[in-house]
Amino acid sequence: MTLHGRHAAAATEPGAARAASDALADGGTALDAVLAGWASAAGSHPGVLLGGWQALFAGPGVGARAIDGRSRQPGLGVKRPRGFALSGEVPASARASVPSSLAAMALALATDCQLPLRRLLRPGIEAAEAVGASRRAAVLDRIASLGAGALHDAHLARPFVAAAGPAVGGLVTAEDLVAVRPAIADARTVGVGARRLLALPWETTAASSPAPRLVTAGDHRGVVAVLAYACDDTGVALTDTELTAPCDAVPVWRGVPRSRPGTPIATTAPLWVALDQALAVLACGVEVAQPPSLDEVGTGWREAATAVELVEALARAASGATAVGVVRVETPGGVRLRSVLVKSPVLG
Repeated sequence: MTLHGRHAAAATEPGAARAASDALADGGTALDAVLAGWASAAGSHPGVLLGGWQALFAGPGVGARAIDGRSRQPGLGVKRPRGFALSGEVPASARASVPSSLAAMALALATDCQLPLRRLLRPGIEAAEAVGASRRAAVLDRIASLGAGALHDAHLARPFVAAAGPAVGGLVTAEDLVAVRPAIADARTVGVGARRLLALPWETTAASSPAPRLVTAGDHRGVVAVLAYACDDTGVALTDTELTAPCDAVPVWRGVPRSRPGTPIATTAPLWVALDQALAVLACGVEVAQPPSLDEVGTGWREAATAVELVEALARAASGATAVGVVRVETPGGVRLRSVLVKSPVLG
C-alpha cells in the first residue's frame, strides 16, 4: 500500500490500517490514528484488548516519546504461594498477567490526541460486531464510557479475577487491576550526525514473545507514530466477555525468588523512528519475533539511500516478515507523507 498526502497510515492488518487512516481524515493526530488501528484489532480478536502494546511518536511540538503499555506481573496483596515445580505442569491461570493497555490508552489521550475516546474505540466496536462478537463489542462500548476505569469495573474485573485469581491457581487480584500504572518516557536516541534512530527506552526482547502486529501513522503536523501490539488469542478466556487475558506472566516457581508484582513484562517490539537533520522522517516496525538489533537497524539507516529503502531492508532481514512504515518525502509540490508495506518472501 502506497499513499501520498498530508497524512498517511499503514498496518500489518488491513482493518487497522483503515481505522488509522479514517482517524487521520477526521482530524486526528498520528497518536490518535495508531490507537484507532489498535482498537480495530481489539474488536477483531479476543486477545488484543487486554494484551500489551508499546508506542513511539515524535515530531514538532511533541518531542520524542515512548508509551509503555506492556502487561504487568500480578500478585499484589497475595502472600507468596509455595510455587510450581520447575518440571511440572503450570495452569494457564498462573501465567495470566495484568493488562496496562487501557491505562496506557488513557495516558496517550492526555498526551497528544485530539479525538474523543468513543471515536477512537468506534472501529473496535464495529469490528467486533462484524465478526459476531457482540459481548466484546459491549465491553468496548463500556470502556468508551468509563475509560481506563473499566478495567476495575465489576463487569470486567470480576470475570478477570475469577479466571486468573488465586482461587484457580493464578495471582491476579482486584488490587492489581486498580494499581496498574503505565509509563511515558523520552525515547532512546542512538547514533550521531545527521541520521539518528529513536527506539523504546526499555527492554524489548523476550525469548517466548510472539511477533507483534503493527500500525504506523503520520499527521499533517509532521508527527509520526508507530505502535506494536500483542495478538494472542490462546490466553485465559474471561466468561461472558469474548476476551482472553494474556499468559505472559512469570509463574511462581518453587525455590526461585518471585518476580515482583507490578513489574513490566518484556515483549518483542521491533519499532523505530528515523531522524534526518533532526526531522522525524520515518516511523516503522517489522512483524517478526526475533528482530534485528538496534545497532543493525542504525547501521541500515546510515547506509540506506532513502527511508523507504530501510523499510524494505527490514522486511528482507527475516523470511516471511512484514515491515510497515510512514515516510516523509520531499516532492516538487512540497513535503508529503507516504505509507509503505513490504512483505518479504518466505525463503525455503
